[in-house]
Amino acid sequence: MDWNELVSLVGNCSTFVLLALPQLLVAINPTELIFRQVNVAGSLTGGRRTVLEMLDFAAKHNVRPWIEKREMKDINEAVKYVMEGVPRYRVVMETEAASKI
Repeated sequence: MDWNELVSLVGNCSTFVLLALPQLLVAINPTELIFRQVNVAGSLTGGRRTVLEMLDFAAKHNVRPWIEKREMKDINEAVKYVMEGVPRYRVVMETEAASKI
């Protein structure tokens, strides 16, 4: 895997996120990260079995996300609301079709 090539696809002032544990050493040219201000982050959300166990647990115990729903037509106000740091929970934008589901 050419990690430098993958990082080159990331925009300046962006983050390259690894969503699994690589099997081999990740070798990235540090000047690419520094000059372009690219961050490298990781997330170990678990394998398929762990995710299925989590979903089964959530269904069994009626665990639901805490969200604030906003209509897509109010996107400008919603972005301002989020940028001001007001939401206590995740803000989810809905289209009219999605709200009927």
